[in-house]
Amino acid sequence: MNGLTELLLRQSKFDEADEMSQETVEISMRVLGKEHEDTAFSVLNRAKVRYHTGNLGEAERLNRENLDICKKVLGIQHWMTLTITNDLAICLNDSGKLKEAESFLREALRLKEEIHGSQHPQTLTSIYNLA
Repeated sequence: MNGLTELLLRQSKFDEADEMSQETVEISMRVLGKEHEDTAFSVLNRAKVRYHTGNLGEAERLNRENLDICKKVLGIQHWMTLTITNDLAICLNDSGKLKEAESFLREALRLKEEIHGSQHPQTLTSIYNLA
């Protein structure tokens, strides 16, 4: 279902993506629990959908909650934790919370440099986002 949500989002079918992401999160929470990696991925997708539909406040809230869970369950160097950190920073930036956004972007950059080195594409994307 996450794959379908991502496909619908790429096709700009926002209403369908919104419904699918909500259903996916509800099922994941019920079946797997809040602290399962697959649930975290479903929430990540839900936050992306809410962001792309202009619901920055909800996207921020979802990303904050999910980030706390991922740090605890997956660790700060897990790819999903880093992705959520970046996504939260983008939400904050677009909401005008520039100082906080910069802090999250710098954290993501530092961790990606540690994990991948300074020339890795993911690290370079973080540099681009920070600029």
